[in-house]
Amino acid sequence: MSNVMNDNDVRMNAPTQRMHGILCELVEISTSKGSREVQADITGAYPVYVWNAKDSMKVTPAKARAALKRYVATARAGHSAGTDISDAHGRNLTLTYRVGGKNPRTTRLWAYALNTVYGADKRAAKAEARSAALVAAAANGGVWFAAGVNDKDGNPVQYADEQTARKAWVRQPSNYGANWWEDKNAKAAKLAEAVVSQGKPFNKAHSGKVMPKKAATPSVSKAQLVATCKALGLPHTGTIADLRARINSAL
Repeated sequence: MSNVMNDNDVRMNAPTQRMHGILCELVEISTSKGSREVQADITGAYPVYVWNAKDSMKVTPAKARAALKRYVATARAGHSAGTDISDAHGRNLTLTYRVGGKNPRTTRLWAYALNTVYGADKRAAKAEARSAALVAAAANGGVWFAAGVNDKDGNPVQYADEQTARKAWVRQPSNYGANWWEDKNAKAAKLAEAVVSQGKPFNKAHSGKVMPKKAATPSVSKAQLVATCKALGLPHTGTIADLRARINSAL
């Protein structure tokens, strides 16, 4: 159920604030006599904020009214509380919605409903693109895997390219965690340390930990490779290339 509340009673996250701001601009333009630049793409079922002001669109009152009509239809069809949204655009801007979950708050209904649809469309497009990328990877040497990275059912997660697999390994809580990228000077070393393979998944029980982690080291030393070979019960003499080959064969 939606209500009409003062701004002081409303808390919007950043995406909802941006969406609400765009809607406010369009409502103003729709009743004005002149055009205005809006920092968004308003051509679809919902407005999409553009980060570069150079990509702003010149919006006439007629274009604003047509866009707002589409956005009303999108919100009505895309959210359970959308039936409260009417053709009175000014009123729509004041409607609120109570969001539950971990961060309960009262937010602006129209903007929130549009962002819900936008988010669902983004996730669907991302999943479709990922599926296509995996098919392409399978036909060109095989998909990639990161040691110790499995889905909720315990199956190794597939990746379309080596870099994405490396990032997945690094993000693991048992490795460097979600904030692994904050130390810019250590990013390359962490990614180089990642244990990944193409075409063949690792054993499900593989922890993903085979090399001692030294975030500030730009490459793995021979001493580290020797220690890894010893830990895996492998011969630990020879060149760096020999040691790497043995480790890769054993994983």
